[in-house]
Amino acid sequence: MNNVNSYSETSKGNLLVVISAISYVFALYLIKLSPNGQMTLIIGNLISCFIARMLVTDKKLNHKSSIYLVFLWSIAYSCSYSIFSIFAKDIYAPTIIFFKLLSPYVAIYILGEHKIEKNGIRYLILGFAIIYFVSNGIKTTSIWELAIFLLFIVSMSINRKLSKSESPMKLSMYLSLFNFFNIYLITHFINPDLYIISGTEYIWPIVLGPVIIATQFTYLKGIKYALPFVSVAILNASVPLTIFIDSTLGNSFSILTIISAVIYLLIVSFMLFGQLFEGKKRLLN
Repeated sequence: MNNVNSYSETSKGNLLVVISAISYVFALYLIKLSPNGQMTLIIGNLISCFIARMLVTDKKLNHKSSIYLVFLWSIAYSCSYSIFSIFAKDIYAPTIIFFKLLSPYVAIYILGEHKIEKNGIRYLILGFAIIYFVSNGIKTTSIWELAIFLLFIVSMSINRKLSKSESPMKLSMYLSLFNFFNIYLITHFINPDLYIISGTEYIWPIVLGPVIIATQFTYLKGIKYALPFVSVAILNASVPLTIFIDSTLGNSFSILTIISAVIYLLIVSFMLFGQLFEGKKRLLN
């Protein structure tokens, strides 16, 4: 019975991570397509914080140190976003995507979670990252790209650690609050001409707010139960999804990139269906 319950929790974790990955892609395009992506994200985080606050009865975290870790997580995220937004001309976007694929993989090893899972899914993650690297001619053109990679690793390491001991909704509330202040202060400091949105432009952050809280909650809840490398494999599926969406929007990719994206999504899908089928067998037995 314990094995069945454990498998059920793992399957639930996988499903939540799938939802998080899809929500993340939705949020990403809301920000990209909005008239002012920076202000949309800033106000969206504030709305997200209010939503989370209404859904929690006790806003205290279980450990005093957690609030400092959430703040550090927010600093890492806010700095990486702000650097990418402000210095976009000096940054090679495929390099950032490659680093985004690798950062959760590195975080798992830093936290020692690689000892939990012994299957071969880690090679799928690494293999897709390497193929993406080769097919896009990855190059480091500035120190900002390496800085973003380090910030990605810090962010991933902290959120994986916090997910094991804290309420995902409380973490989401504090993270959104800190992100609101940090992203605004950083972007306003570097770009004082940042304008405030008005009129119908507010529809973008109003829609984004609930999407942010859904993404954060399902991610934090999901990685608590899903196996480490499986959760990363699912989260990294957001990259092939964005490749297909960008293709429909007129962006071009190499044949190798598209083929590897299709293969990656198929393998992850078969993996999830296989686990679901195995879980039903265990329940029947």
